[in-house]
Amino acid sequence: MAWKCPAVACFTPLLIALSPFAKASDQQNATVSRLAIDNTGGPYAFLATAGTRTTKPSCAASDDWWVISNPGTDNAKAMLAAIMTAYSLGRQVIVVGTGTCDSVATTREKVAFINTL
Repeated sequence: MAWKCPAVACFTPLLIALSPFAKASDQQNATVSRLAIDNTGGPYAFLATAGTRTTKPSCAASDDWWVISNPGTDNAKAMLAAIMTAYSLGRQVIVVGTGTCDSVATTREKVAFINTL
């Protein structure tokens, strides 16, 4: 009987490699240090975090600021609520980027998702 590779075991590495987040940076156990809302050229929400960040995409030349584009969308509002809650309670977060920078805030990586700890 020939060995068959289970679908999850065989395809997971391929899916990770092809994922749009494969080259994105992330920041584990980050502390939210600042949050800024900007309506000029935006609207945008900028998030600054303290903690170790993996290698940023080359476009993300700024310090440790992230950008949440279109903060008026339901997904962005949920991210902002999680960020503000973590900030007010002193909780840490995990931030994962998209691997791309915003078309207007060109030196900041866009946030893909936020996880509160």
